[in-house]
Amino acid sequence: MTSSSFGPSFAVTYTVKDEARLLPDALKWHRALGAQRFYIFLDGTTDSMRDWLDTQSDVMVRESVPPAEVGDAPGFSKKLAKGWDTFIDARKNLNAWVAARLALKDGIDWLAMIDPDELLLPDPAGGVDPIAMQSLLGGQEPDVAQILLPNCDVLPDGEPRTSPFAHRHFQARYPALEAAWRAARKALSVVSNPLKVARYDQWFWDRALGADLPRRLVHPVTGATIPAGYFLSYSSYKSILRTRLHRGWRPTIHHWTSDDGQGDMVKAKRARVLHFDFTDAASYLHKFGQRRGNREERPIHFATRRAIGDIALDCSEAEAQRFFDECLTVSDPARMAHLVERGVALDLPQIAAFFAGEGASR
Repeated sequence: MTSSSFGPSFAVTYTVKDEARLLPDALKWHRALGAQRFYIFLDGTTDSMRDWLDTQSDVMVRESVPPAEVGDAPGFSKKLAKGWDTFIDARKNLNAWVAARLALKDGIDWLAMIDPDELLLPDPAGGVDPIAMQSLLGGQEPDVAQILLPNCDVLPDGEPRTSPFAHRHFQARYPALEAAWRAARKALSVVSNPLKVARYDQWFWDRALGADLPRRLVHPVTGATIPAGYFLSYSSYKSILRTRLHRGWRPTIHHWTSDDGQGDMVKAKRARVLHFDFTDAASYLHKFGQRRGNREERPIHFATRRAIGDIALDCSEAEAQRFFDECLTVSDPARMAHLVERGVALDLPQIAAFFAGEGASR
């Protein structure tokens, strides 16, 4: 496999557990963007995905890679194996490391490391545009090893959809505001507990956006306010790695970090990763249900996310549904239109149009 006829080739790697609802449409989108290969690692999957993936000619599918299998490979380090037995993100990192080596062997130029609930969007002004994708990849200087794409979280409106990706509204990003927020937050995180950091997040974004803060969280049982800022998931980047420069770079969930790797990291000017974090109540319950053990497996650094997950896991289904409907959606069309006008929400109708009425294409 070599570069496409009009530019560099790219592939996508995923580590998944029970994502039959997402994967077919995620692959359909990225195929339309020009993806030539998918490296998919199953991590305790119990649904029917394996049988379907085995029929896809552009998919390599296998279980998560155990450290013992690649422990003698050049560039392997104990950092990659740390926490493998108990922490899905550690397995995800090792799988991505293996995928980069497979992609290079397969003649793939670039490898995107994303999750099944994410879509690459090379140009927000366009839709499924393989030319824009080629422009993003082919326009990089030869010494660029990694492109960082900021995430934009979906703003669900509560309407039923045939595909979990058939949404059109997403949170905008504020680079200057975020820089100020991060600077103080980093210092506070060193000396404070996660709850105080969450309260700072809410204080900062309340003053930055005021009534335009899209979502405010209230516990469905106790009625207590849950401190929350602008971001309810991660607030950084996902990345696309140039495979010929992969040596010396190590995956760390959202991007690759350099141990002794060559090449530079650059931030994409226009490209984004659309993150379909919670699209409906079912996806909200499913996401935390399959990660139940994570509460015990790692320190809690994000009190808001912990609280959102605790509601999904500990409250009744009806209470969690009400929390989703009242706190995680923007169901008032006038309110959504206002957020778009204010620049807080991005309106990307081309995303919904691609998936509308088609559902998962198996």
